[in-house]
Amino acid sequence: LSAISGQKRRLIQCGMQIGLDMEDIVVSTDEKWMEFILKQIFSNSMEYRRPEGARLRIYVRNGQQQKFLILEDNGPGIP
Repeated sequence: LSAISGQKRRLIQCGMQIGLDMEDIVVSTDEKWMEFILKQIFSNSMEYRRPEGARLRIYVRNGQQQKFLILEDNGPGIP
């Protein structure tokens, strides 16, 4: 993901562990908007991470008629 490579230095500095589980899926989307959205999610994950170890898992699943991009982190979430 180009969004990860663009944030690599910051991800390393904050100790973020990233797990990727990608299937080969082709989707039609606006690449710039998708990168912007992912950068915002990464930024939020880094800013609101748990001090004992930040983790972000990114994976893709192929549904019957949809594609799913799933991002999970171990942050505190929204109260």
